[in-house]
Formats: sequence, structure tokens, C-alpha cells
Amino acid sequence: TRDIYLQQFRVSKINASFVDALNKEDLDKMKEKTKELQSASGESLETLQQMGGFEGDAGYLNAALDLITFYKELASEDYPTMNELISRKDKLTQEDVNAFNKIIEKLNTGGSVLIDKLNRENETLLKRHIPAPGKRT
Repeated sequence: TRDIYLQQFRVSKINASFVDALNKEDLDKMKEKTKELQSASGESLETLQQMGGFEGDAGYLNAALDLITFYKELASEDYPTMNELISRKDKLTQEDVNAFNKIIEKLNTGGSVLIDKLNRENETLLKRHIPAPGKRT
């Protein structure tokens, strides 16, 4: 599970760096983090897809795969659009603003759901595989 966590954490950290750059409207950093996230998410997906679950329990692994896939889709499809829109922020149409807001909503809603799922699966994994105090054999 440590390897799963490290792969997920690495990708999540890069995504958080993109969001920080977005909040600062730092277009160069946004573009850099978009490319880094595309690469890291692809690498992590390859690594995780070769792993099995912990003692046959794949819930946590699958939740990590879902979250990283979500980040990869953002980096491949949505973040380039955001980068382009930020690059011409003074000349945006209402359609542009709507597209930008739709991506923000996807990031906030989809990300939250998948992070919650990852946390629940981690908790479930721990409950299944760590004996309660006093019940160790």
C-alpha cells in the first residue's frame, strides 16, 4: 500500500501545484505543471496497473487508479484549455468563461468525490488487514 500511496501522492502534489499556479495566474508555471502532470500521471498509471491489491484487496488500488486517471484527463484535456484561456484573459467571451467555470466545477466536484473514495478505501483496507488491539495472534 505504501507504493500505491506514493504514486498517488506524487501525482496529487503536482496537481496541487497546478492549482496554486492557477490561483496566482502564473501561466508559465501552469504550462509546466500541465506537462509534468501528463507525464507523471501516465507513469504512475503504468506502475499501478502492474500491481495487485494488498493480499487480494484491490479497492484502494482501484481508487488510486481512478484518481490518477482523473488527473491525467484534466492534464490532457482540460488544463491546456485553461492555459489557453488564461493566456487571453482580457479577451474572453461568455462562452470562454462558461468553459473555464465548467472545468473548475469538474475539478472541484470530481476531485472531491475521488479523494473521498480513496480515503474510504484506505480506511477499509486498514480495518480489514490490521487486527484490533488485543486481538493480535
